[in-house]
Amino acid sequence: MKNRHYRSMPKNVRVGCYNFIVEVQPQGDGEARREFGHANHCSNRIRVSPNQNPQQLANTFLHECMHAMHRTYGLGDESKEEDFTYVGANALCAFWQDNPLAVDWFLRNNALAAV
Repeated sequence: MKNRHYRSMPKNVRVGCYNFIVEVQPQGDGEARREFGHANHCSNRIRVSPNQNPQQLANTFLHECMHAMHRTYGLGDESKEEDFTYVGANALCAFWQDNPLAVDWFLRNNALAAV
């Protein structure tokens, strides 16, 4: 993929005890359903649509990771999962964009705690 944001995207993520493969879905796969991405807990795959701008790609990636978290940890009412995930991903992306020093602090302190 030509876009550096897609090339630098993680190829897998760990959610609980599961490893999810992260991949770009073929052009047109999600368009009919108007999806930017999809998390499949049965196959442990997170798929994102191609040709998203960097901000949309980051939001979609986080959104699908949150779906994986929701299902892995059984986070409440499935009928509200999409609403929770949509709002949560948007809020976290906005927070990270608006507060890079806080994110940097969190990452530095979290990394130190693991040592």
